[in-house]
Order: sequence, then structure tokens, then C-alpha cells
Amino acid sequence: MMKKPIGQFRESLGLPKAYAVPSGTFLYGISEHFLAKPNDYPANAHFSGFWFGTSETALDAELLAFLVAGAPPWSSPSAACLLKVRLTCRMPSSS
Repeated sequence: MMKKPIGQFRESLGLPKAYAVPSGTFLYGISEHFLAKPNDYPANAHFSGFWFGTSETALDAELLAFLVAGAPPWSSPSAACLLKVRLTCRMPSSS
């Protein structure tokens, strides 16, 4: 489903149509009940369900320090669009 439009997009930029799928795990914040996973998605692509940005649970201090220390990650929902994901973290309470 995505191979043809991605190939056409790459070709429009002067790139070869064929491309190597990066290794690693791809996690998409969408539910398969909402949108069926395309047949040509690689085995390392997973739909996890929708993500919501609020939680009453504080992050572990070590995890929070790790997240705050690095640059925000980038997510690519399609080859034609890059979306910067911003991490919003709550500081653990001192109590």
C-alpha cells in the first residue's frame, strides 16, 4: 500500500524508487480498530493504539533525567512528512 506512493515521492526528488527499510522497531500511535495495518508494512512495524498525553503517574527519576537530557525524538508517520514529537514530563514529587 505504501511502497508505490513512497517510490513515486522518492523518484520526484531524483532518488531511486527502491529503498532499504531501516532496521529497528517502528511504533505507530494508532489503533488497528481505526485503521487496518497495510499488508506491505514490515514485520517490525507495530500499531500500539492511540497515545494520550496525560497521566497521574510520575516517571521514575532516572528515566525522567534520561528523557530531559536528550533532544526530543523525531517520528516519521510517512516518508513525505516529518513530525517533531515533544516530550512533556512531570517532575516526580518529593514526598
